[in-house]
Amino acid sequence: MTQPSDAEREKHLRSLKESITQARYALRHYTNERRLSLNAEQLFELVIASPIAFAISWDEQVDEVEKQIMQYAAQSVAFFFNEQFTPELKALFEELPVPDDLLDDRRFPEVLFKELRYLAAHAGEWQTAFTDALKAILQLDPLVRHYVPELKPLAETITETLLIILLKNIGSDHIEEEHLYTMLSRLGLSFSKELYMRVLDQVSND
Repeated sequence: MTQPSDAEREKHLRSLKESITQARYALRHYTNERRLSLNAEQLFELVIASPIAFAISWDEQVDEVEKQIMQYAAQSVAFFFNEQFTPELKALFEELPVPDDLLDDRRFPEVLFKELRYLAAHAGEWQTAFTDALKAILQLDPLVRHYVPELKPLAETITETLLIILLKNIGSDHIEEEHLYTMLSRLGLSFSKELYMRVLDQVSND
């Protein structure tokens, strides 16, 4: 990655601050009700992980396998982004303002799992707010991949995750499929036949 100029870095910082501010505003009632005090990276990770909880809620029941999926997501999402983010990208996140009584990073995976379980049980109440937050975070894709070019596009990561859960859980009434298309439509996302077939092959071989 070529080091950005001071002007480019300042532009990146403004874009990051704008998207994180939009996401905070979309989730202001949620974080207030749940008494969550998150820094920019924690908020980013919660928003990126949230579709897992909504997809799991589509069949209106959460079984043990789905709990394990959420627990795995909670443990891995912070680790994944901590490992994938370059020092330069982390430094941008760290320049953003932080709220009082900030959640300790060491507790974040545990809290994230708790929040995903809560969202799966209260999807109808919070899905609109998280959809708005996701739209704000998806605007950061060019910035994130400027610093980490090998990272999958954020939209592809989200769509692939939703497809995996859908194909593992789909029932005979296909109600989950309707939920998937509705959620992707609200986010302005779609998927190719190639992505669908790749995920189907992956799920079939698990």
